[in-house]
Amino acid sequence: PRHSRNRASRPRVPHASLVSALRRTAYPRIELMGDAVLLSLSIPIAREEMERVPILVVARGESFLTLSSGDADLREVETVGIPPVGFGVEMTCVLLGAVFRRYEQVIGVVESQARELEEDPVRGGMQGFFERTFRLKNELFALKADLWRLRGILESVADGRIVLAGLPMEQRKRLRLLADDVEYAHDTVEEIREGLISL
Repeated sequence: PRHSRNRASRPRVPHASLVSALRRTAYPRIELMGDAVLLSLSIPIAREEMERVPILVVARGESFLTLSSGDADLREVETVGIPPVGFGVEMTCVLLGAVFRRYEQVIGVVESQARELEEDPVRGGMQGFFERTFRLKNELFALKADLWRLRGILESVADGRIVLAGLPMEQRKRLRLLADDVEYAHDTVEEIREGLISL
C-alpha cells in the first residue's frame, strides 16, 4: 500500500509484515513482536458477493492501532468500560468477538443464497445456476479457511500457547468459548458447502 513504509515506522511494524497483512489475499494470523501483538484479520462484509477487507491490529500495553487497506467499518465495536490499563490487549479481544459476529452475518447471507439455489436451480437458466454455484463455493471455501485460522488464533491465546501480556484469566475463558462458537460456524459452512456440491 502507498505510504505504508512511513506508517510502519511509527508503530515499529516491519514493512514486510504491514504489506503482507493488508493484501486482499491475507489470512488471519497472530504473532508477537517484542511486547506487541500483531494480528492480521479479514473483515467479511455481507453483500451480494462477499467482500473481505484485511486489517492489521497492533496492540501493546495501553496502545491499540488498526490499519486497513479498505473500509472495514468497525463502528459497532464498543470501547466503553474497557480499563486503560491493558487497553490494547482487552481491545484486541473485543475486536475478535466483533469480527466473529461479522462472520455470522455473512454465513447467514450465504446460507440464504444456497437455499435459493436449492429451491430454484433453473432461475436465470443453467448458465446462471453454474455461475452462482461456482461463486458461492469459492466464498464458502474462503469462509471455511478464515474460520479455521481464526479458531486457531483464539485457541492459541486461550490455552496460553501465545501469551498476551496482561490478559486476565477471565478473558482467556471467554476466548475459549468464542473458539467453540467459531468451530460450530466452521462446521456450518462445511455443511452448506457439501449441500451445494450435491446439487
